Amino acid sequence: MGTRVSAEAAAIAREAQMRSEASEAARIAYVTQARTLRERAARLSRWLSSPPLSR
Repeated sequence: MGTRVSAEAAAIAREAQMRSEASEAARIAYVTQARTLRERAARLSRWLSSPPLSR
């Protein structure tokens, strides 16, 4: 019985680790996407505020 509990505990620990890694990857993707969108918005704003003949 001790082996079974240890195997179950190991499986739970692996699943928790995988979820943690997936959560961290999702957070990094979200932050990166937000940064990219802000940079694109800033470039568009600069372009729109420039004189039409310099575009």
